[in-house]
Amino acid sequence: MVLLPVGQAATTNFHIIPLRIATVSLNQQITTGGCGTASILKAMSFAKASQNLKGSVAATSPACKRGSMNEGISTEEMLIQTKYFHFPSSGSMTLNESWSFTVNETWSMTPYTSCLVNYANPSSECMTYVEDTLYVQPEIWDASNSSWGPYGFGLDFAPSIDLYTFSFAYVENLSCAGCNYSFGPTGSGAFSGTINASSVTNLSGTSVINKADNFYLDLILEIQTITYAFEVGAKTTGTPSASASINMATGGNHAHLLGDVVS
Repeated sequence: MVLLPVGQAATTNFHIIPLRIATVSLNQQITTGGCGTASILKAMSFAKASQNLKGSVAATSPACKRGSMNEGISTEEMLIQTKYFHFPSSGSMTLNESWSFTVNETWSMTPYTSCLVNYANPSSECMTYVEDTLYVQPEIWDASNSSWGPYGFGLDFAPSIDLYTFSFAYVENLSCAGCNYSFGPTGSGAFSGTINASSVTNLSGTSVINKADNFYLDLILEIQTITYAFEVGAKTTGTPSASASINMATGGNHAHLLGDVVS
């Protein structure tokens, strides 16, 4: 990781940019059942020069035979690990990581028209569900002090940047023995645009910085689409379905790491 020389920046305000990358690893997972499908449309990639990350996924649970676990889940997760670096001073600090996400998403969900569950069977349920998730987790590690951090094994991290909680799709309709739950409007939706988001890691207390220690960052970014449309031991009417997609790879779509700033 390239740090600004101390003479050029205050020791309590410096940028851990551009990243000096040690390793980049990619994990992809596809889960399907019944008539469900899931696809990795574009494998995740990270460009060191531009600090851009790209990837694209989709899933669908179309109309299917009754009693089938009709599901589609597609997940891509990238772990970017930096080389060791030193802070230019010791003391309490904060690490602010910020991203810009330019994405195109679609989602749709048609629930059962009616669902009569069998209350004598605790597993009886019918469910339709769709989710688009874009998730980021920054983690900072002290490689020289295993007791550093609030967890006692050299790790501290900020609350994750979990964009589906305020901008992207999360729609569910569930009936089961003892419950009846729905969240979000049914039908179709889409999002196209750019969202800026950031998270702050508090480097104080048990996470106070010792400039002599070796530190490194883990940047974890995940995109995921989830769809369900199934019934188990229930009497239903209607034709349920769900579909979801995230394009963060083509047409100018990408995630961009704006910066890691310590102050």
